[in-house]
Amino acid sequence: MCSCKKKIKNCEFWQSAYRTSDLDKFVQEDSWIPYYPRIIQPVSANLANQILNLVMLGMTIPFKHYIWNLSYKVYREYYESYVDFVNFIVSRNQSSVFIDGGKQGFRPIFIQSFSRSQIPAKLIHLTRRPHDYVYSYAKVYPYLSKAFSMKMRSRNDIIAFAAKKWLSVHRKVLNLKKFILDENYYSMRYEDLCQDPNHFLAKTLRFLDVEYENLQQPVIYPEKFHLIGSQSIQKHGFDGVIKLSTHTADLSTEEIKIIDRITQPFSARFGYV
Repeated sequence: MCSCKKKIKNCEFWQSAYRTSDLDKFVQEDSWIPYYPRIIQPVSANLANQILNLVMLGMTIPFKHYIWNLSYKVYREYYESYVDFVNFIVSRNQSSVFIDGGKQGFRPIFIQSFSRSQIPAKLIHLTRRPHDYVYSYAKVYPYLSKAFSMKMRSRNDIIAFAAKKWLSVHRKVLNLKKFILDENYYSMRYEDLCQDPNHFLAKTLRFLDVEYENLQQPVIYPEKFHLIGSQSIQKHGFDGVIKLSTHTADLSTEEIKIIDRITQPFSARFGYV
């Protein structure tokens, strides 16, 4: 749902954005950002995305500096901030930036097959409180496809499925650590980032061997009347500050026990217990 009160498929702004590739905007002096527009059919999107990823891999290997964006769609209101940050990193340490937008572990493993040594990359692992993740998933579950929703009828089944999903995602990320040096892994909690963004931005830049500078600048959103987000953001506006909230109080005691049982020991490892 767009903030203009229309569904995305009926919003002319977003449909126009999806139809426009703007490939020339993604050609940079020291970096190359492959971009492919949104694929409407969700069933074929995964297969097409994987094929495009393999094509992009072959095209980017010869380049000294490149940026490999694995997401199959780009929301244009984030483009300027995204490119500014990436170009800042690339220009300071002359490195490549790898962005895994699909949260799947096979891509770095696929790259590893080209080399006998460890991948010369740095891994930033962003975590979120499992209770908040599970609650958010359960909240949007009724809007998922009917075929999928028929598999789980009870709320406890949904809670357990979401907790396993949280565990699976972070297990895949942690499995990547064996392909990189220990000092090239950095874990950051979403909650800490929300509470002190400047501090953790500075830590992130130091982790990337980049000297901290003031990156904050006014961001122009020509799409301010066409935002995709929660109703609370659409209703109250977004002032650039992420408001931290917890949904633990909205879960029953039994649901919390289910989440804690499934997400251990990762939840303890990330400091959520």
